[in-house]
Amino acid sequence: MGSLIPLVVAAALGVGSIPVWDAVIRFPDSSYWPGVGRQRTANMLATIRSDVGRQMRTAGPGPQQLAARYQGGQLTRDEKVAVLLAAADFHHPCLLPVYAAALRSADLRERQAALVGLHWLLGELAPDATAIPADSPLWERAAGVAEALVAAARERTLVQLWVDSYLAAVDRAPAGRWVLAREPRHCLDAIREIATPADLDALVALWPLLVEQPHRYHVMGTIEMVSLQKFVEIAKSPRGGWGSMYYDASARRVDDWVGSRCGTVDGESLVRWKVRDAATRQELGEVGGWLALLGAGYPPVWPTVADALVAFGAPAMSWNRQRPDDPQNDGAVREVREYFPLTVERLSGAVADRPREPVR
Repeated sequence: MGSLIPLVVAAALGVGSIPVWDAVIRFPDSSYWPGVGRQRTANMLATIRSDVGRQMRTAGPGPQQLAARYQGGQLTRDEKVAVLLAAADFHHPCLLPVYAAALRSADLRERQAALVGLHWLLGELAPDATAIPADSPLWERAAGVAEALVAAARERTLVQLWVDSYLAAVDRAPAGRWVLAREPRHCLDAIREIATPADLDALVALWPLLVEQPHRYHVMGTIEMVSLQKFVEIAKSPRGGWGSMYYDASARRVDDWVGSRCGTVDGESLVRWKVRDAATRQELGEVGGWLALLGAGYPPVWPTVADALVAFGAPAMSWNRQRPDDPQNDGAVREVREYFPLTVERLSGAVADRPREPVR
């Protein structure tokens, strides 16, 4: 369908130009996608979220630039919609004021894009914004939630906000804190969608407060993802299953690991240490260390490793973080590794180890 082909690009192709893809131009018209009714709308949103979002992360301006450009008032209508739909993939709180303002726009299409993008930024599935009438009070309610998020994000990260929302959902609400009204598992799913190594401390604090064993299993996978640790015990017998005994043993390892942490847990420092360790053991540079972790064959850590490799020029990828064993993730890993054509053994000194400047 050519959804990744930019049809409209800002006249200046320098830093800060905002590409507009045909999927963005067509939004919210879902007639270009297969399916019927809600399924067709879902197909449209899935394409935009997967393809347009990762393309913006790969080649577009960073979140701070996008927020500044939007708030500068010089963007075209299509550029505004592109920012609202694609920038959500950064999951960056600096974008929240953009969505709050857009949800009060007189332009219905802009409001629709803002509602979809805000849910994606938070790590949630988006509703069908086309089903909401232009004069519905739901728009005012959504704008109020976005403004409350702006205020909450001044004191808490998005993951901390979801942690508080989970605790509220299981009747352990922290006093005096604004939270999102969601089901417990919904909160944990959203955390997995947006968590990074910087959020490890919040996850470690949450661990002893989890109220159900399935919740422990789920957060265990998220901790593995952002810490590059492996806790899940693999059954040695081909017929040995993945029964509760294996998950319970794995969760006890997390108990021990969390119990050994003293004070604040610096997830970013922990991950840097693991990368240096992998690089040193194989006499590789930093890129080689990341690729060694990517090639270790443990799917839960792939999103964190691959996102780090974007700083070295690798393409941003779309991941199924809820199901690490999804074949889609295998294809994404292959695409990332193909960007670095040399074998890991030859990477020492062959690939520049200085990441490009991060987008802002």
